[in-house]
Amino acid sequence: MNLPVIRTFTTVVVLAASITCVPSRAAAQATAPPGTSQPATPAPHQAAPSSGDRDIRGFLTFGVGGQFASSDFTEAHSEPLNGEQKTWTANYALRSGVEFEIGGGWRIWSNLFAGATYTRFHDSRKADVTAEIPHPFFFNQPRHISGESSDLAHDENGGHISLTWLMPVGRRLEVGIFGGPSIINVSRQLVKDVEYGETYPYDTATFSQATVERVGETAIGAHGGADVTWLVSREVAVGGLVRYSRANVDLSTPVGGSISLDAGGLQAAVVVKIRVLGKERAVTPTAQTAPRNAPGSGMAASDAPQLPTAMTTATAPVFLRPDMTLTPLRQLPVGTRLRVLDQTSEWVHVEFEDRQYGRRVGYIQKAFVRVDAGR
Repeated sequence: MNLPVIRTFTTVVVLAASITCVPSRAAAQATAPPGTSQPATPAPHQAAPSSGDRDIRGFLTFGVGGQFASSDFTEAHSEPLNGEQKTWTANYALRSGVEFEIGGGWRIWSNLFAGATYTRFHDSRKADVTAEIPHPFFFNQPRHISGESSDLAHDENGGHISLTWLMPVGRRLEVGIFGGPSIINVSRQLVKDVEYGETYPYDTATFSQATVERVGETAIGAHGGADVTWLVSREVAVGGLVRYSRANVDLSTPVGGSISLDAGGLQAAVVVKIRVLGKERAVTPTAQTAPRNAPGSGMAASDAPQLPTAMTTATAPVFLRPDMTLTPLRQLPVGTRLRVLDQTSEWVHVEFEDRQYGRRVGYIQKAFVRVDAGR
């Protein structure tokens, strides 16, 4: 019998693209010298180009864990022997086992990533076998035998195509929610026949062995899950993942029958995530902060160019560079008004008022602010 050979192959292509950014250093708020009636005019803020802004463009993940399964299934078969029917029954069990995975994704819009993951699960267990062997001389006097098969391998190879929404939570924590279709191939060994021994006067028989054969089939299902990772550096994160996948597979048995299995199940793994960042590139800033004018200078405030504004929607850490691993310059409370100097898909370059140092600039993740339209 020719067995189908099915491979599940997932190719993850991670594309890196250049991201432009405009970091700058803080500018101090000038104050009026003692004894003067007119405050000194502060120097205009110049946003100097820098190479610090690097957005995540894609990622690779490697994981090991377990697939938690518990199911039992049975096959019964009969065939002619000595003018009667030889019958046997095989009882199979599927339990939890080790699961390995590798995957990746690339950004398609905002925090949304498209990707794929390959998973492999293996289990190996004996089957309980019972049989009724007709007597060679007398009708209706079957001989009962029972035994165990050898360890029967059960392998599942899954390809999971996912859309992932990746969310930063704080400085180092990232949470991802994902789901999509799954393609799962099941390959396992099943009992093909039961061999026995007998001696004259053939009133009894003994179990010898169960011959087995490997079969396989593929089905389409679905999956969903979440992962939580902790950044140990800008490029590397470690964490955990939980996924639930399911696909119904109908296996054609070696004796011409059919067995229906629920492939997949609950999977949990420890993962290492390699983040692919955009190339560093310095660019000319899109806007500059207009200088404040001394009273009586003749220039109205409305004549100065206006920058877009933003407001913090949660307690927001401000960084010197767009790097969550740095110590924040300040933690800005909810409702703080900001001037937007520049922005990328993940970071906003802002100017804010520091209670201690006056006017400063820094970077805030977009998840913490709402950007208004420029005037």
